[in-house]
Amino acid sequence: MKLWKKIVFGIVGILLLLIVALAIIFAARHHEIRTLSGIRKIYPGDESRDGGAVYEMRVKGDFAFEKFMNHGGVKSTRELSEFLAENVIHGSNAPQLSFSSVSRTTFTTEAQNKDVLFSGNYDNTDSNLCIVYTDKNEGRHASVSIVDLNVLGVRAKNGVMTQDEELMCLAAPYVPLEGMNDAGVSCSFSATFQGQGNVPTNQNTDRPDLTTTTLIRMVLDYADNVDEAVSMISHYDLHDSGNCSYHYFIADSTGKSAVLEWLAPTTDTLDNDGSVRELKVHYNEFDSYVGTREENASYQWMTDSILEPGYYNDGGEMEGYDRYENLYLDLKETNGIVANEADAIHVLSRFSRRKWVYFDGKELCTLHTTAYNLTKKTATLVADEAYEDENALIFISLEP
Repeated sequence: MKLWKKIVFGIVGILLLLIVALAIIFAARHHEIRTLSGIRKIYPGDESRDGGAVYEMRVKGDFAFEKFMNHGGVKSTRELSEFLAENVIHGSNAPQLSFSSVSRTTFTTEAQNKDVLFSGNYDNTDSNLCIVYTDKNEGRHASVSIVDLNVLGVRAKNGVMTQDEELMCLAAPYVPLEGMNDAGVSCSFSATFQGQGNVPTNQNTDRPDLTTTTLIRMVLDYADNVDEAVSMISHYDLHDSGNCSYHYFIADSTGKSAVLEWLAPTTDTLDNDGSVRELKVHYNEFDSYVGTREENASYQWMTDSILEPGYYNDGGEMEGYDRYENLYLDLKETNGIVANEADAIHVLSRFSRRKWVYFDGKELCTLHTTAYNLTKKTATLVADEAYEDENALIFISLEP
């Protein structure tokens, strides 16, 4: 055979091998490729206030959470990072997950048309956000959640992600700050600063394990209502993320809601041992023991302050108690009824963090304000306190 023919055949053979290899890679990773190719920026941020961008991401196919649950979960941020590297980002460097204390002002209420709303501010240092959609499959709800990209180490300088940062976004379903599923169940969490020096809850029994954001993920994927969410959570050990303690707020489309707190036995008045804390659930329907205000209100509200009566036995008040008091006064004026989602956001705009001083001197802003309509399975989000900017108003829907 002539030399030029050998060269042609060799080149064709190499090209065929490359095509086969690419086909194998695409077959194995096509969901991830479609997910990453669909990341788009939907709000550029406000340069005048150093505001971050907002991205949207639709997760295609499975993201290994069923495997995570069958594995028994994880006990720490390090273990979560290792699981993600092996099962979600597939052999890449483990994501450098970075959690921090999260401040919130959140409440449930009814709109004038009787729709059930779950609305809140998310307060932290400046960051970029991502709205993450996951699909429904057998046994799993469709959901939408909000992710602080700082948690994934995604800085997106000037609103532009690098290829490595985009790859880390595959882990976004595991780090939701809040969200809603297609059954009308919504949930979020807020810092509580328990114990001396902010001691995280870190239970240690023979139950499987969840961290802060994987607890939110489990609720979004599998809970049909508040009662089912609470029942599921009660079968797990909780390991708060970010060297901070939190309480959790869950609501559903029936108007039922609950605040979940992990508290030390009464013998441990300092609450310094996160391993011995036990779950206490405050339902909006049965919270007369919390106080007269709570007893008389069908709605429920939460900030950073522990709800459990007597927790602050020295008579002190935790960061967030002033917002808890003032939010109640605002809601009381209308008996917990707001006109619509825009009205709920207007209520929350009065609690945006640039107007408040955090107790530890940390500079915060309200990265987003969200009003979830649990009846219609829609939401309205305003980025970075830009309440007067129509471009910062983002509509979210789980309806087909």
